[in-house]
Amino acid sequence: MVWTVDTTGTQVAVTTGVTTDQNGRLVGVLAIGDGPSAVLDRQGNGSVQVSVNALQTLLDVEELQALAERAHRRGPR
Repeated sequence: MVWTVDTTGTQVAVTTGVTTDQNGRLVGVLAIGDGPSAVLDRQGNGSVQVSVNALQTLLDVEELQALAERAHRRGPR
């Protein structure tokens, strides 16, 4: 479990793990705060794409932060 903040600044727990679904298959899960959890499996329901999109979003944030820091160091032109 890791802690982050939501869009209102409230601290929320993010939990990932492995469990079995209602059919007894092993699946990955993602839960944010007290909200519903999401099953991440490879059965074509789009959840793997959600994982890929989340990773890409985090990489985009890192890139945008680096660009902003470079621009800030350069100052006004």
